[in-house]
Amino acid sequence: MLNRVIRWTPEGITYEADQRHAELIVQDLGLTGAKSVTTPGSKDDNEKARVGNDDGQWLDAKEASRFRGLSARLNFLAQDRPDLMYASKEISRRMAKPGEGDWGLLKRVGRYLLKVPRLGSSSGGRRCQAKSTRMSIQTGLGASRRASPRQVGQSRWAST
Repeated sequence: MLNRVIRWTPEGITYEADQRHAELIVQDLGLTGAKSVTTPGSKDDNEKARVGNDDGQWLDAKEASRFRGLSARLNFLAQDRPDLMYASKEISRRMAKPGEGDWGLLKRVGRYLLKVPRLGSSSGGRRCQAKSTRMSIQTGLGASRRASPRQVGQSRWAST
């Protein structure tokens, strides 16, 4: 399934994104062997990028294309990694007209991926199966109805 790693163990199901995308982002940014950071981004980084773009120095066509490619790869990786979702969203907002200051956001994520190249999630085995029949689907109006385990996996859910 798109090189994602899914394992069924006695403890439950583990799910992990394809770590190759993280490696390619780090490699393409030239950060192999660089200093790592503990977070993928912050609001301060976004402000620095905005200030860095205030002088009107936009990337040329080749660099803008490279920026968009890395942004798209990060966006794909962020689907499976909640820790990257905010940073990916902020970088994707700058894809239309990337500036010199926006490279800092991508490099920050690259440095974070040096520290945390792999991240997985898991669910609890048999207890999870037993609980899933008691989940309910939340509709937009706040009403809920009973759902099968298959329906629960396809929608937002809350324990009843």
